[in-house]
Amino acid sequence: MDENKWLSQLRERADQSMFKDVHFTPGMQQGVREKVSKRASSERYGTAKYAVGICGMALLVLLMWQVWPQKIGLEHASTSSTPPPLRTVETWEPSPAVTETYDGMTYTYIGERPVRVITDETNIYEAQQQKWMWLLNGEVPAEVEIFAYRSDGKQVNLGTYATGGELYDADHHFPSGIVLPEPGIWKLHVQAGGSVLGGVFVEVKEGVSPSNRSWVESLITRYLQQEQEQLKWLGADREVTLDLFYVEAPSADRRRAYAEVLIVSGENGAGVSAPMAFDILYVGNDYRVTDFEMPEDGNRYMSSLERIFPERARELLRNRE
Repeated sequence: MDENKWLSQLRERADQSMFKDVHFTPGMQQGVREKVSKRASSERYGTAKYAVGICGMALLVLLMWQVWPQKIGLEHASTSSTPPPLRTVETWEPSPAVTETYDGMTYTYIGERPVRVITDETNIYEAQQQKWMWLLNGEVPAEVEIFAYRSDGKQVNLGTYATGGELYDADHHFPSGIVLPEPGIWKLHVQAGGSVLGGVFVEVKEGVSPSNRSWVESLITRYLQQEQEQLKWLGADREVTLDLFYVEAPSADRRRAYAEVLIVSGENGAGVSAPMAFDILYVGNDYRVTDFEMPEDGNRYMSSLERIFPERARELLRNRE
């Protein structure tokens, strides 16, 4: 039997074994020929049948030597499981706004049934409350919870809410005042009994919302022009310049605002430049500045700054410098 014929037969036998997925290359064939040739030249006895046996053994050994490690690696890879990666801020995207008409009424929401939200998704800013109207479809219990998750794993419990009846095409609805503490992409889940009913993605922006900035800066400016206790020494004629950089608005009737302020007296040329914090409350039928603070001078500056300004406000202040 010539070499080519028995190599072909052994190739067919290998195809029926664990080597069926292995490509028997010309280089591998040549390697077998060389090994058999050396073995045959060193032997003084044997038959053609014995030589074929030697060749077969050499072929299988060579195949096992070159392929076995690869097969083991493939089997190991097929049995090992890697959990899918967590969604990161790059893969999270805000839920798009959708406009629909129901019973002659047009409304815009974000999210998908069974959980949607009516809100101004372009005006969501860190630490500032915004009104959200939730629309729920399907069977919903009398109370639900809202949890917020940021893409880096931060989690916030946003409270428990009682659900109401139908609104537009939703089976249930409920209003809420939502405050998300930091900028980034957040997913808000509606949960009941440990089960997630659905959720929406929103982008929380850094800084102060335009709606807050427009009236808070004006309110603080008037207050600083008229304040007669701590700033009386500046006289009645004051020029006030301020830059509002952070607002905490945990509810609709209360705010704490942080700004860099410059006040110059028009009477004596004296002035003050400092970061300040202002308490704003809804009193009667209007908002008022009820108090303000600024860091002390000298070696107590840093300690008083840390007492007056929360960590996030200090971070924004440092970034401005």
